[in-house]
Amino acid sequence: MGTSTRWRCGPDGASAWSRERSRPAISCARSLTKPKESFAGWHSNTYAAAVEREAKLSELRDRDACIIFDCDGVLVDSEHIKSDAVARHLAELGISTSGPALLEQFSGVPAAEMFRVLAVETGVSIPPSHVEEAQAIKLARCAAVGDALAMPGVHECLAMLGGAAVCVASSSSPTMLEGLLKQARLWDRFAPHIFSVAEVTRGKPAPDLFLFAARRMRVAPEKCVVIEDSVAGVEAAKAAAMIAIGFAGGSHCRPDHAARLYAAGAGKVFMNMASLSEYLSTVFERNQSAEKIMLQEKVRA
Repeated sequence: MGTSTRWRCGPDGASAWSRERSRPAISCARSLTKPKESFAGWHSNTYAAAVEREAKLSELRDRDACIIFDCDGVLVDSEHIKSDAVARHLAELGISTSGPALLEQFSGVPAAEMFRVLAVETGVSIPPSHVEEAQAIKLARCAAVGDALAMPGVHECLAMLGGAAVCVASSSSPTMLEGLLKQARLWDRFAPHIFSVAEVTRGKPAPDLFLFAARRMRVAPEKCVVIEDSVAGVEAAKAAAMIAIGFAGGSHCRPDHAARLYAAGAGKVFMNMASLSEYLSTVFERNQSAEKIMLQEKVRA
């Protein structure tokens, strides 16, 4: 049996999230049944709509486009470190789970939403103090790795992009983003164009964060390319009418990770930074829109 993600939006605009599993990842989890809502209504993501947009973007040049990078699992190889730290910390509250199980259920989802859902599913109260401690523990565990936290090849990838417009849009908090990016020597490459889920109402897979980043970068959503390692992130990019590129080169990625990103709607998936940088640099060197190249590849397929 597979897994399915279920979302609904409450009257206050907050997203409610749960995932049904063939086997519970949490020892005391209760089954939650929530109506599934698709974000397809935000924008048509059909091939026909993409063709129509491409006709308007045929003259798109480097300066008009923006590459939006996720942070954890793309710029920094932190997902496995953070999830293991959270799982061990949850054990203090009597919640038995593992790092891989948390990634399976919550990858790309904001930490606040993860703790909220865990509290509901397990019936165990998770006090704010525990959440704050978890934040500090994650930062400390990542700090122990030093600048090796940077995803292998990421500095070379960014160098190859030259002056292309880039930014970060992440489900991590501003404090976490600053700590990890400075540790990986990436902060100066992106600042001040670093955007956190704390700046929007809803996290991924809602499109809010990516649309916010596009507005701040003054780039139309359809001219944005999003690099994501999570299914929730790919879904958010698609819902925002952006080009979704998957990255499956992090230590947390399983053998089927690329297939899952493709299934979520990624146009291409790369297994390492070398192949990603080659692709992106080719796109911008040719002065073509990323969407145009994506459409050409679909036609060839």
